[in-house]
Amino acid sequence: MRSGGLLPRTNQAIFALSALFLGAALSASAQTGSVLFSFSGDANGSHPLAGLVQGADNNFYGTTSNGTTHNRGTIFKITTGGSLSTLITFDGTNGGSPQSTMVIGKDHNFYGATYGLANDFASNTEYGTVFQLTPTGTFSTIVYFALGNLTDGSAPQGTLAAGNDGNIYGTTYGGGSHGFGTFFRTTPGGTLTTLASFGGQTTGQGGILPQGGVIQGSDGNFYGTTSSGGAGTSGTVFQATSSVGTSLSPVASFSGANGSTPYSRLIEDSQGNFYGTTSTGGAHGFGNVFMISPQGVLTTLYDFTGGSDVGNPQTGVIEDSLGNLYGTTPSTLYKITPAGVFSTLLQFDPTTIGSYPNELTLGHDGNIYGTCDNGGANSAGTVFCVNLGADLFGGTNSGPNMNYSPWFGYYTIDSYPLVYEYNLGYEYAFDAGGGAVYLYDYASGHFWYTQGGYFPFVFDFTLNTYLYYYPGNGNPRYFYNYNTGKIISE
Repeated sequence: MRSGGLLPRTNQAIFALSALFLGAALSASAQTGSVLFSFSGDANGSHPLAGLVQGADNNFYGTTSNGTTHNRGTIFKITTGGSLSTLITFDGTNGGSPQSTMVIGKDHNFYGATYGLANDFASNTEYGTVFQLTPTGTFSTIVYFALGNLTDGSAPQGTLAAGNDGNIYGTTYGGGSHGFGTFFRTTPGGTLTTLASFGGQTTGQGGILPQGGVIQGSDGNFYGTTSSGGAGTSGTVFQATSSVGTSLSPVASFSGANGSTPYSRLIEDSQGNFYGTTSTGGAHGFGNVFMISPQGVLTTLYDFTGGSDVGNPQTGVIEDSLGNLYGTTPSTLYKITPAGVFSTLLQFDPTTIGSYPNELTLGHDGNIYGTCDNGGANSAGTVFCVNLGADLFGGTNSGPNMNYSPWFGYYTIDSYPLVYEYNLGYEYAFDAGGGAVYLYDYASGHFWYTQGGYFPFVFDFTLNTYLYYYPGNGNPRYFYNYNTGKIISE
């Protein structure tokens, strides 16, 4: 799930929606993982350090951090069947060693960051970039972070955020006014603005050295984690606005007992809760999975023991519509139910599926996709898939059936095609006979549907940022603004 894309509780009441997530709940039994591709280190790169993003074409896009002639990594595209194409080779002049999962902006282009030097290592003039890749494959380096200008920051590492305003937001691991990283904004055209600098205990209680990137919450603010600093000296969850000079306000501080050293990105659910992981600390010293309420209350959902649950997670979690969380340790895939029941679903084997998995992605087909930094046939990392064993709507006998039509090139629900409307950022299908509408939101990765009566939703493309529901019988229309996540009525 992604920030700002889920319907708030008021929406659920007004629209009578049931959020039926792509990846239905996993069973407690072990799942089967399959390798889609093993990197070899030559033309296709090696050692991916970031997760995948699924495009409107249903293919996945990702990066490797090493390999190829210049050993600076690649951008690749891979189908669900495992056919991989190298789109871009990093050679230093266009950046190198990407470590952040790409995002899709409001302009439908891909955006990502490289951690390493641009130009060449000898010149030492640039350290990290932000790049843009169009759906047709046109690549542009839009931002160069310069070592000679510390206020710009250096070494962007975490996942970027596609802002509601059309700009791209992110963090750097180094540089800034104090040398501990920055929170920045760039336009799609490459105009870079440093919004704030992380500054340690006295000048920045928001923490130092961010590595997980940022997300935009449903309230319009940005949230992320720092791996160190803060009141407890062991990292923070911070909040920031899009304004220059914004304070990096600590939402929570880690002190060891409640976790330490969070490296992961955050997610937000439809209730406004945030979820993430710490890599160490907690009750047993092996990290934990935590939740922060909208009121800022930090709750530990699970403390890793270092036993069969392994622990020391380096990545965050994803969530389905039933509230189940899925995440990884360096060698396992785990699930936590809303009741707090923990189970290990998959053991990563470095000789087959790989090891040290990166951030997970829930695919349009309901399976989990991801990359491993190491392992595989060539010990250079993999792209993997975990079949969840359920259809998109929670079971083969519950809800409508969703199928992909290779003949037409789109998904269908009970034979009704999903039509993509770029102005809204949604795919939708309308079943006139059954009076149902099925809606897929690319921003959050969620399905919603409503039944009963004809035309329960009216899609007015001229409104651009709104869809509205008209109950009829003299009742007012309710408008949902997908940019802000707010409901207004006439």
